[in-house]
Amino acid sequence: MLNNKYGLLIDTSNIRMFIALANNEEIVSSKSLLFPRKQAEMLVPEIKTLLAENALTLKDLTYVGVGIGPGSFTGVRIAMSVAKTLAFALNLELFAIDSLQGYSNFFKPSIVVFNARSGRSYFACYDGLKTLFSSQIVSNDFTLKFIKEHPNFILRGDLRHLNLEVDTNIDAKSFLNYVFSQERVIDIKGLKPIYLKDL
Repeated sequence: MLNNKYGLLIDTSNIRMFIALANNEEIVSSKSLLFPRKQAEMLVPEIKTLLAENALTLKDLTYVGVGIGPGSFTGVRIAMSVAKTLAFALNLELFAIDSLQGYSNFFKPSIVVFNARSGRSYFACYDGLKTLFSSQIVSNDFTLKFIKEHPNFILRGDLRHLNLEVDTNIDAKSFLNYVFSQERVIDIKGLKPIYLKDL
């Protein structure tokens, strides 16, 4: 029988604030919340609420998994700051994943898209652990053509700029699987965010 190994999963890189609690390989609870411009003040209280709802405290955690972008300048830094602080203060293992990968479905080929404005999209494509297209900026025409040519791929992210409605929530189990695929971050202080503007 496995001992309890609780982990906190967080991402604030894009339109949703995602937090989840895992125990070993299972998701205990998760939330995907819309807090425009309020993620900085809401993340820690929501983490504490999530833990309290499961009769746990921060001291029960073993590790934290965080999405490091690409995302907005402020958004990415919120989750990363909290993750680094928790890792340092509580001596937790830290795992970092590409946030666009975190939005994808681990179990099915996925296209992840966000609005890059000026007729462009932030675009990535994954099939489980295989990266078919790494995070990049492409034209909306390319994005729509690729989507049309791959009708069996799951669409994730925010595609309203393409007049497409998709689920904007992060799938907690997929996020957890991507976390488990990463090596532990050794140089916590040196971990750098990925900003959308740098793609």
